[in-house]
Amino acid sequence: MNIDIIYIYWLHFIYVGPIFLFFGLNTKNLPENSKDEDGKYLLNWTNLFLTQKNAYLYIAFLGIINFLYHLYSALKLYFEEQFINHTNIMHILFVAPLLIYIGLISKENTSYIYYNLLTIFGIGLIFLFAYKLYLYYFG
Repeated sequence: MNIDIIYIYWLHFIYVGPIFLFFGLNTKNLPENSKDEDGKYLLNWTNLFLTQKNAYLYIAFLGIINFLYHLYSALKLYFEEQFINHTNIMHILFVAPLLIYIGLISKENTSYIYYNLLTIFGIGLIFLFAYKLYLYYFG
């Protein structure tokens, strides 16, 4: 699985950075699931994507996918080339556990500092990969 580096830059600039920034700033402000008069959950776009429960599940899912991909990539590089990539190790040790922790702990039990970390990571990712894209195309 060899991905061209420019696609990784674009993925982090357009998707990962803004997702981290959005969840870091808004997760506690997302609406609860809407219910009708009988207490049944309403099925609409807001309930499907932008409710607290679904947001936390999405964050946990991103963390698990992140962990599995980077673990696979690190082991593959190590066994094929006897090389340990610091990027994979950083994702395995810091990024994936942060996402999984935030996703599996409820809104009331997650400290604000973890949301601040997501916000800082989001801003950092956007600026870092904007710079890398600038260097790739113009540098």
